[in-house]
Amino acid sequence: MVSRSPRIAKQTKRVAPAAGGIYAFTDYKALILSLIEAQPNGGRGVRGRLAAAIRCQVAFISHVLAGNYHFSAEQAEACARFFGLGKEEAEFFLLLVSENRAGTPELRGLFQKMIDERKKQHRQLQTRTKIEQTLGREEQATYYSHWYYAAVHMLLTIPAYRAPEEIRRRLKLSPKVVNQVLKFLLRTGLARQEGNLYVPGNALLHLEPDSPLIARHHANWRMAAAQALGDESPHDLHYSGVVSCAAEDLPVVRERIAKCLEDCMAVIKPSPAERLVGLCLDWFEV
Repeated sequence: MVSRSPRIAKQTKRVAPAAGGIYAFTDYKALILSLIEAQPNGGRGVRGRLAAAIRCQVAFISHVLAGNYHFSAEQAEACARFFGLGKEEAEFFLLLVSENRAGTPELRGLFQKMIDERKKQHRQLQTRTKIEQTLGREEQATYYSHWYYAAVHMLLTIPAYRAPEEIRRRLKLSPKVVNQVLKFLLRTGLARQEGNLYVPGNALLHLEPDSPLIARHHANWRMAAAQALGDESPHDLHYSGVVSCAAEDLPVVRERIAKCLEDCMAVIKPSPAERLVGLCLDWFEV
């Protein structure tokens, strides 16, 4: 029996699974294998350190990952700490272990519902990107009625486009529309006026996936994307395609796209506001 040493746990680098996140997994053994393979040198030596961390023999690790054996709850918790999983990730991992260990279909179904709920919560981009919502329903209806409300709102984050005439020139909008949007942004606190210039208030908003306005919001920006096709800018990227894939690939690709979006937001947020860019992503069954 080998006692757990804090130095052992520190030797394992926290690396995201190859599938793009632990929430893409339905089996904890596949998740552990992915975590091991993601380590430097293909995970060489990780099994030995993991065995020491959860207080078992290396052979038992192999039996669990390749057969019908399972980790105990205590071993699973130690495993989560070994791989540096955060609180929510560790809880999800323990649910996967519990579901695999369940002795009856009823108990297994209960854990599966809990797992599905955690996945649903993870998919809510509002909690993942920590976007603040400040508008009431009527104000949301106006804001999401046309693409140019959000475009003007975000354009104000760029210092060069805070005068009405510059906004009109950049977005090719009429003076009437620009004045209408600016008045709305001022009234709702999404902008404030400083002399002849307008500066942003709250910079980001978010619609829940079940909002009745979500379809309009997506349609607005896909129409804007279609208009951009004629510009042929070397900085733009447009891709449309239809593929066939395995059913098990659907959640994996979706998680990778969501993780990519999360990574992009991490790059964008601390950067200076210099360009206004539209972002549309689609991954759906036809």
